[in-house]
Amino acid sequence: MQIAFGRVRRKTASTGSGGEDSIRKWRIEWLCAKVFSFQLWVVSCQQSAIESLLQESTCD
Repeated sequence: MQIAFGRVRRKTASTGSGGEDSIRKWRIEWLCAKVFSFQLWVVSCQQSAIESLLQESTCD
């Protein structure tokens, strides 16, 4: 993550005013990745909870 951030910073230093847009775009992409991974985690938690409930009900 820090390597990618360093690259972005280097690019913005050379481009000047246009660099702000690339930083904003990079931040949006990073946030989207965070949200996506969080959704995947929630889905996997729900699946494991459903599976455990099914196992408990079949044991009875």
